[in-house]
Amino acid sequence: PKSTSKKVKEVKKAKGLAGEHLGAPPYGYLRNPDDKTRWLVDEEAAAVVRRIFSLCIQGKGVSAIATALWEDKVLTPSA
Repeated sequence: PKSTSKKVKEVKKAKGLAGEHLGAPPYGYLRNPDDKTRWLVDEEAAAVVRRIFSLCIQGKGVSAIATALWEDKVLTPSA
């Protein structure tokens, strides 16, 4: 008989191969209440993500980006 952990691993692998999401949505996305297999863009958080990428492309480092966000009182995802 297969152990429970092996069954869980097989199910997760199958879902991953089928393109299903296997966890919480990343910052900038929300769960779609109408379709568990899809995520929705969280426009407010996505604006922060776009800003972070823009600052990075401009050559800003992690500390400079963090400082810029802190100065503008952008909350962390866990806040």
